[in-house]
Amino acid sequence: MNKDFNRTFDKCPCCESTNRFFEQLGQELIDRK
Repeated sequence: MNKDFNRTFDKCPCCESTNRFFEQLGQELIDRK
């Protein structure tokens, strides 16, 4: 995933759950490949 994209979520405390969701989504996409 784009590091800058992840950084935006890291800077926002209220987006922690959203960040985790995208991390899981990214892992699933990697696993499928």
